[in-house]
Order: sequence, then C-alpha cells, then structure tokens
Amino acid sequence: MLDGLAATATLLDRSKNEPYEAADAVVSVARDLAQKSGKRPDLQALADHELASGNIRKAVDLLTQATR
Repeated sequence: MLDGLAATATLLDRSKNEPYEAADAVVSVARDLAQKSGKRPDLQALADHELASGNIRKAVDLLTQATR
C-alpha cells in the first residue's frame, strides 16, 4: 500500500497544479499507517514538516521508514 502512496506522491510532486488537499490526503493515509505501527514518532514529525514545505514524496518516504 505504501508503494502506491509513494507513486502518487511522486506524481503530485511533479504536478504544477497539485491542490494541497490531494497532497494532504495522500500523506494522511501514510501517516495513519505509520501511527498504527507505533514506531518512530520523530520521523512522523519530520514528515509533517516536509508536507508543509510541499515535499510530498519526502513526507511519504519518511512515513514509510517510520513503519519499519
């Protein structure tokens, strides 16, 4: 599932007209999975910062790492 979110995040990063809501939705799903794992809250916080900076793929990558 996280692979699909990463691919979507890459497309959103490449898009010139990506609405914040779409990026937030993708990162929210990844965040939910990371929180469910209960691991690496530090990476989850960094992911929120990356989302706010517009780095959707980086945010999803951090959340993927947080699940491991």
